[in-house]
Amino acid sequence: ANLFDGKVYCVIPGSRASSQATSQISSLAEAIGAKPFFIGVDEHDSFVAAVSHLPFLLSVALVGCTSKSPNWDDISQLAATGYEDTTRLASGDPIMHRDICLSNPAPIVAWIDSFIRELHEVRQLLDSQPEPDSELVHELFEKAFVARGLWRDGVVGVSAHSQRSQSDLPSFSDSVGEFFGGSLGRRVMQAPKRVFGGDKDDRSSRR
Repeated sequence: ANLFDGKVYCVIPGSRASSQATSQISSLAEAIGAKPFFIGVDEHDSFVAAVSHLPFLLSVALVGCTSKSPNWDDISQLAATGYEDTTRLASGDPIMHRDICLSNPAPIVAWIDSFIRELHEVRQLLDSQPEPDSELVHELFEKAFVARGLWRDGVVGVSAHSQRSQSDLPSFSDSVGEFFGGSLGRRVMQAPKRVFGGDKDDRSSRR
């Protein structure tokens, strides 16, 4: 009965959709407890490729990379929760994953390319000579920690306002500035302003 409570419901109006029809769909989404999210079809396909399709492909790739090793029998003895958590999506239905990839290949490939670039940057960072820069390596993990925390805290996304207003507990974004301190902490504390209003001209220039 609460399957859609608090969930994002994508509404993709066609080019000839009337405002009345769009409003009815939006009202239906709200009636079942969902949050209407108006989006174009190309945006939808790209965005779900990023946060739904790419993750299971990365999971599949990690299983392939490790299990193909001639030492896999021994390596597998050391695989614990980190490996289990990261490869969980590889246990999904192969037919479903196949059909997803065949129905949305171009956006998926674009995000794979983006991930490869990101991973290559990490590789370059760790392959620096004579040794990796400790501060840069720390910043890599720190930024990811902050970005994921802001997402989990509801600072970004459709439900950002409601999640923050309903929470009585100190949020990640409220405490992360103190935790990290310095310029990164200050940038994080300013993130809600940029997300919720900020400078429209600045946002549009980054698109």
